[in-house]
Amino acid sequence: MRVTAWSCVHPEKFPCDAPQGCGGAFCWKTLGFKEEPPLPYDYTPPSAYVAYSYETVQTEGRELIPWTKKINPIWWLVGPDGWTVPSINNGQPYLPDVTNVYLRRFYWFVCRNPLMNFVGFVIGVEDRNYSVTGSAPVLKTTGRDCEPPQIGWRWAVLSLGRWVRLPYVSYWGPVPLTSRKMEFYLGWRPASGGFGVKFVLPKDD
Repeated sequence: MRVTAWSCVHPEKFPCDAPQGCGGAFCWKTLGFKEEPPLPYDYTPPSAYVAYSYETVQTEGRELIPWTKKINPIWWLVGPDGWTVPSINNGQPYLPDVTNVYLRRFYWFVCRNPLMNFVGFVIGVEDRNYSVTGSAPVLKTTGRDCEPPQIGWRWAVLSLGRWVRLPYVSYWGPVPLTSRKMEFYLGWRPASGGFGVKFVLPKDD
């Protein structure tokens, strides 16, 4: 895996007047995905603003799934390991109180991950090597996964070959006019390459 980073800051106005470009959402230098050297001087953004950075990561070592599997509708329903349901998910025990194997499969493959192989390998690119450019750390699914958490919108673009570009956008932060937070993403996930959609209002942070 190879990483290329863009260092930038987000001053008070767009476009920024920093000589290297701020890398903000409307900065023409960022839109052109031009790798720039660090700023030649120290700059500390005001407390109301956040430092931004972008990076590119290249995935390596993935093996193509045979097309004969990809056209099998039964194969679409399960995961890369068949009907196996993990005992640990996202670092936490997955349904430890549910011991019936068929019920666990129902929860995992129907309720939580419908059409798992289809979204991962048929419309997704989990078996392909690609480069992904976006908000650093680019392989995190949402800002909630970052350390420390990043509030706000994040984006990424997966690049396969010369022409194929797959977009991704996510949000983690407050819901306007409420005290709740929202976690949302849509598109081809940067780390896996699988297509996904998520919208939840967590009960706690």
